[in-house]
Amino acid sequence: MHNLLVSQLPVEKWVTNGVDWLTQHLSGFFNVIQNGGNTLMSAMTDGLIAIPMFLMIAGIFLIAVVTSPKKWGFPIFALAGLLLIANQELWSDLMSTMTLVIMSALMYHLGLVWQNLIAHKPLYNQFWTLCKPCLVLFT
Repeated sequence: MHNLLVSQLPVEKWVTNGVDWLTQHLSGFFNVIQNGGNTLMSAMTDGLIAIPMFLMIAGIFLIAVVTSPKKWGFPIFALAGLLLIANQELWSDLMSTMTLVIMSALMYHLGLVWQNLIAHKPLYNQFWTLCKPCLVLFT
C-alpha cells in the first residue's frame, strides 16, 4: 500500500494528451457541432426576442396564475421579477438564458425518449447498434 502512495499517476499528462489528440483529429467534427448549436440557439433567442416584451410578461404571468390557482404569491413575484428585468434592460439576457433552459430541457427529454426506445426488447437489437456510440459519447 505504501508503494501506491509514493508516486502519482500521470493523470494530468494523460488528459492533456487525450484532449490534444481530440483537438487535432476531430476539430472539424467539433466545429460542425458548435456551428449547428450556435445557429439553433441564435434562432431560438431571436424568436423569443421577437415576441413583444409585455406580451411575454403577460403570458408568463398567466401561466403562473393557472399553475398556482390558490396562491397569488408566485404569480405576483414572477410579475414583479419580470418587470424588474424589463426595467433594468436585461430582457435580451433573460431570453438568452431561457433559450439555454429550453434547449437543456429538450435534450433531457430527448434522451429519455431515446432511452425508452432502446429499452424495449423487440427494438433493442436494432436501436442498440445505432444508439450505443451516441449514448457512450454524450453520457
